[in-house]
Amino acid sequence: AHKVDGDPTRALGDDVRATIQARVDRTRDLFAETVGGFRGKRLDKAKALATEAQVYHGEGAVDAGLVDGIIDPQKAFSAFLSKV
Repeated sequence: AHKVDGDPTRALGDDVRATIQARVDRTRDLFAETVGGFRGKRLDKAKALATEAQVYHGEGAVDAGLVDGIIDPQKAFSAFLSKV
């Protein structure tokens, strides 16, 4: 009954559109929940959702709570190795 759901050559019915949108919304919610869980106080689920998938670079990513800081990749890897 659902074999052709989402077929790009056919019109997308309202019921199929709603089902696909519900899946996308759940994935978005789960992603934001996961990010919030790992970023702790720096970026909770609500703040992750509020980014609306905006791309952040450098200090903007720090300010948004997406990263802890900006560091040379070699120094970052060395710091990582010293902790594992």
